Amino acid sequence: MFFLHTVISRILVLAIPVLFYSACIDDGPLERDESASLTVSIAATPSILTEVQQTPLTLTIRLSEAPTEGGLNVGIDSETPNALDQFDFSAAVYNGAMLTLVNADSSGFTLNVTEQTATVILPTFVDDLAEASETFTYSLEPSAAYTIDPEASRFSVTISDMPPDVLTIGITAAPTELIETEQTVLTLTIGLSETPPAAGVDVTIDSDIPGSLAEFDVFAAGFNGATLVTANADSSGFTLNVFEQTATVSLPVFNDGVSEGPETLTYALEPSADYAIDPAASSVSVTLFDMAL
Repeated sequence: MFFLHTVISRILVLAIPVLFYSACIDDGPLERDESASLTVSIAATPSILTEVQQTPLTLTIRLSEAPTEGGLNVGIDSETPNALDQFDFSAAVYNGAMLTLVNADSSGFTLNVTEQTATVILPTFVDDLAEASETFTYSLEPSAAYTIDPEASRFSVTISDMPPDVLTIGITAAPTELIETEQTVLTLTIGLSETPPAAGVDVTIDSDIPGSLAEFDVFAAGFNGATLVTANADSSGFTLNVFEQTATVSLPVFNDGVSEGPETLTYALEPSADYAIDPAASSVSVTLFDMAL
């Protein structure tokens, strides 16, 4: 439900200014007698954006001369569907331009530029998902109303969850099939991209399943390079203080003597302002069996 509400809210954020603008102008294309002489260029700063900092991207659109009354429609497209999801349009700031159209696949948009120099400030959108860095290239769209400056026709931006110098953490598990009657020992390995600070770094691992820790003999747990800080209130996961670059947690399976079917648990690293999560090692899944098959 939260995801659906977020999607609907973002659609409305993009649609409302477009509907408002459309109600104020004719639907026909803008015409210029001097269209061949007007040149458009675009620039963007910075080129590296981070979600956790909500880095604002500033687009600067320059015209070789002042636009006529009614402005000039300028298209900007990435040809990457849903690329606009990377930006928080609800917090966008427009100066000398107005959003008039969002492409059907959210790959780009059209601005009505009313000043010779216009800017658009777009904060990076925080989606709370662990993702690899992505690079997007946006280009000015050709139009009969203007020519494009070949030296300033496009820009590229790279978007990362965290700044490149931030500590990155990943998790792995072995084995992934655990047998109660054998009290198989699950070993979780937490790897850091660099040595943690002297005080260590708190890392939370959660399954979102209340009571999932009861599947393990937590009183026999072993810790190497980390210490237990606390278990979650609903025993769905726990927080460690990791003070070595590589730390391990050993958890024997608890034999409850109850006949049950196989059960799969997924434990994921929880986001934190203190580290980035390796998208290729953000979670582990293990399956528990009463006895060997």
